[in-house]
Amino acid sequence: MHSIAAGVITEVFGIPVTNTMLAAMLTTITITIIALLIRKNLSEKPGKLQAFFELIYDYIYDLCVSIADNKRAEKFLPWILSFFLFILVSNYWGLIPIFGEGIVVEEYSDEISLTHKVNTEENTVFEVSKDNLELAEGTGTLIIEEAESDEVELSEEHGEVTLLRGATSDPNATFALSAVSFALVIGFGISAHNPIGLLKHYIQYGSLKTMKGIMQIVMFPIFLFVGILEIILEPLKSVSLSFRLFGNIFAGETLVNAMTILNGVAVPFVATPFLLLEILVGVIQALVFSLLTLVFLSIITKQHSAEH
Repeated sequence: MHSIAAGVITEVFGIPVTNTMLAAMLTTITITIIALLIRKNLSEKPGKLQAFFELIYDYIYDLCVSIADNKRAEKFLPWILSFFLFILVSNYWGLIPIFGEGIVVEEYSDEISLTHKVNTEENTVFEVSKDNLELAEGTGTLIIEEAESDEVELSEEHGEVTLLRGATSDPNATFALSAVSFALVIGFGISAHNPIGLLKHYIQYGSLKTMKGIMQIVMFPIFLFVGILEIILEPLKSVSLSFRLFGNIFAGETLVNAMTILNGVAVPFVATPFLLLEILVGVIQALVFSLLTLVFLSIITKQHSAEH
């Protein structure tokens, strides 16, 4: 069973190290190695690797310029490009066979419930734990719950902890990414407006200031309410990024793993169409997260001349 929670591999000074943390480290190392290789072989006549990443760089830069102006685009570019590359590489690492259903480091089986009929004169049905089942059958005295059914029902949860699992398939990882996104929005907002100016931005003080007389008095409570609502919704917008990314990647990896192994038999070719789809989903989700973060940054740093 593909669990939502990340699997704990070991502990370091009492801090659990999960398989998704290892995958995130592997992603960071991969990006670092590629960057160092490109820098080492940097040339005016680029090779295939340099040309490929220059294509990505130019696309993200043009995206930043189209949404924000040139000045702000230069500030946003390193962050947006980092988001895109980290999420993209993480998504694609998660599709490699050594992830998900790859190297198993631990198996577990958690008992949920066991209902067993004990042969007593009353034909009572007992619900007991596995440990107490033998004692209950032998004595017929451990009556926990009576029922009229004669069915024997055993429910257990089985699962595995793999060495590696895609970082973006862990809600903790996507939440961390969204937390960084939110911190950037607030940080750039304060830098562009200062703290008081940021509050004025939320209540649209510039638009309110253009109104005159009684209209300004009437509209002030409405603008204030909308501003407070915007402040409350600001972190929720970033949280929505984490759930969107996690939901799509986790569902995709679960589907690919399920199609790869059917009834305990490896049938990799069955998963090929789904794998191709997830390759497309991987780049789309990386782009969506980066693009929405860019939009949030552009909105929060937009200057309104009437505000000042």
